[in-house]
Amino acid sequence: MLPALLFVIFAFPARLALGWACGRAGQRLAARHWFFGISGLASMLPVAAFYSLVVFFTRYTSWHGIWSLYEQHAFLVPVPFLSM
Repeated sequence: MLPALLFVIFAFPARLALGWACGRAGQRLAARHWFFGISGLASMLPVAAFYSLVVFFTRYTSWHGIWSLYEQHAFLVPVPFLSM
């Protein structure tokens, strides 16, 4: 239950910060320089591809097999049923 409680505690401030950032970006009149968008995208794509590759192969290396996909933090499953 403690991991689920920590998830709930930290998820709310993250949503507030995300809402603030989206609201601030929506009020911006002038767009940023194209270099910042391209460099941000170019840095995110290899990181996301590597993470997807690691997540794909964890089901073959984990003791729990396919259930190990639910242990990944990207799914953010706030339930305490993973102790098996």
